[in-house]
Amino acid sequence: MIQGTKKALSLWEKIPPSIRVKLLNNAWCGQCRNVCSIADAYLELLKDHLVIKGSCITCGSAVARCIDD
Repeated sequence: MIQGTKKALSLWEKIPPSIRVKLLNNAWCGQCRNVCSIADAYLELLKDHLVIKGSCITCGSAVARCIDD
């Protein structure tokens, strides 16, 4: 289950489920230097952008993905 702020979770729910899966499985890990899936996802708003924070499912390094409109 994804956690986050109320406002961020509300915006997340407006994204179609198929797109949400793609977003969670398409982040960049600087440690692995490859695309990864996000584990332990946490959603928040930063300057009106929805941001998914979590860890790389492969190596455990911190990763984030910013979602634009």
